[in-house]
Parts: sequence; C-alpha cells; structure tokens
Amino acid sequence: MSGQASGAPADAVTDDVSVTGEVDAAVLDGAYAGVTGAPLQAKPAKATPKGDLVVIAVHDRPSGSTMAGEMKLIADGAWSPATEDFLVVAGTGPRGSKSVPSCTNVGGFLGAIQAEPEGSLSRVVIVSHSTSGLLGFGGSIDAAGSVSITGSGGYASPLDGGVDLNAVNGLKDNAASLVEDVRKRWAEGGGEILFFSCGTGAGVNLALMQELAKLLGAKARGFSQPIGYCVQHDGKQVTARGRTTLTFKAPGQPDCATAQLGYRHLKPDRP
Repeated sequence: MSGQASGAPADAVTDDVSVTGEVDAAVLDGAYAGVTGAPLQAKPAKATPKGDLVVIAVHDRPSGSTMAGEMKLIADGAWSPATEDFLVVAGTGPRGSKSVPSCTNVGGFLGAIQAEPEGSLSRVVIVSHSTSGLLGFGGSIDAAGSVSITGSGGYASPLDGGVDLNAVNGLKDNAASLVEDVRKRWAEGGGEILFFSCGTGAGVNLALMQELAKLLGAKARGFSQPIGYCVQHDGKQVTARGRTTLTFKAPGQPDCATAQLGYRHLKPDRP
C-alpha cells in the first residue's frame, strides 16, 4: 500500500353425492377427543441490511510519534497509511464513522461480524495492509516509514494475528462452530467480502482471499492493483486524509489528482 501527499395429492371426490342432515355434536367431540392444534408460528422477520460493515486493521505509527515526524515521512516519500487514515476511509461507508470496529487479529474481525444480527450483512469491507500471502490485522509503521504486519497464528492458533492459508485451514478444522455462526450473518442470497488492501487480487493473495471468503460463506472481491493513499498538508501538519486511487505516476507515487475520499469510488476487479 502506497501513500503520497498532495443472506400427497388432495383427496379426490369420485361420486356425485350430496351430503344432508344434521351433525351430532357429541359424535364430533368423540372423534376429535385428544386432538390439539399446533400453535401458529410467526415467521421471523428478515433482518434489514444496514449497509457495509467496514472494519479496519490497527496499524499505529511508533509510540510517541508526532505530527512533525509524520511530516518528515511525507517529505522523505516514506509515508504510509496508518490507523487514523484507515478510519477516515472506513467512515465514508454507509454507516458513517461511529461504528467502525478496529481489529488487531482474526478473532476480532470474526467477532465484529458475529456482533451483527443474523441475516443482516450484504458486504464486509476490510481496510488493511497486506503482503503476498498475509492479510494484516494489526501491525505498526516505524519511524522510517517501514510497515510491519503481525504474523499469522497459523494452523494451531488461527484467531491470533493476521490471516494466511494455514490460519484459514486452522479455522476450518479447529473453529467450526465459530465459522458456522459467522456464516449465519449473511443476508438472504449471500454476501461478499471486499479486501481493501494492496494487491489482494493478485498472486498468492488471490487464493488467500478466495479461501477465506469461501470458508465464511461469502464471495471475495479485491484489487489486482496497489491502492494509493493521499494526504493533504500545509507544510506543518496534515489537513486531510482518506483520499485513495488506483492510478500511479510511478511505483510508490499515487496520482493524487485522481484520488477521491473513501473506498466506494474504486471498483474491485478480482476475482
């Protein structure tokens, strides 16, 4: 990820017979003695989708980081988006900025989905950093601008850290009841997971996002191109965040003239 400033046939009547006469109430009482009718069960109301559930991965800058430090990263061309930038992007979703879960591991991500009513989700958006084969949930950005992503807990501890194929297999084998509960959250007709992260529609990550979405009962969507983040500043401090683009002037240099606020203007092309 790069940054830059700027859900028996019916009885047949075979004879033409007319039935006449009075019915003895006592006969009816005897015939239906002990027979009770099952109470009518109201069909549960369908949950109304509330719009995209957008979750963000926590990627903080170093402890004690200052605006001056961030401005230096911008000047050095070493700036990358962090938690505060992800929050701005997520806040442009249909629900706004008041209900954006911040996740430091896979367990937090699945818990955010579980917190939704059954049958209510059409789409979940994950705003994060990623590498080839690892979808980030948690990490940091050091004073030099280098992005680190918390590793996967692997097959044995799939709820810890980020997601790789080993963690997906661990969820499948070791957390079946949790996965089944998550799958109940999708609206009728199914849902999708949008991976709003660098190159999650390319290479190893294409298989990863497909396997994770399939396990959770959804379709996967992502981007084959890097996502560029742009910030505005006045030379002393950042004045605006959360503008994104798929267009680059050069590797690592997003074309901020084409950037727009949020994520909904970018169209996923994978799978």
